[in-house]
Amino acid sequence: MAREPRVLAIDAGGTMTDTFVVDRAGAFVVGKAQTTPEDEPQGFMASTRDALRYWDLEVDAAMNAVVSGIYDVPTPEVDLVR
Repeated sequence: MAREPRVLAIDAGGTMTDTFVVDRAGAFVVGKAQTTPEDEPQGFMASTRDALRYWDLEVDAAMNAVVSGIYDVPTPEVDLVR
């Protein structure tokens, strides 16, 4: 059965970047990669590739199917609230 990723959610933490990919049926995979504050897209893409490998999908093909994205990155303001 071919996967159809619909939602991509990224949480860039202080140490690790987590990616959650949810398909049309509600199934999901999680990827992890080292956070790269000096070049955020590098960690973002590494984590996304890690998640998609569970479904044997390439980033280009999967991104064409995604209709919603969420990106969470830590900020000093959020840390003050905690």
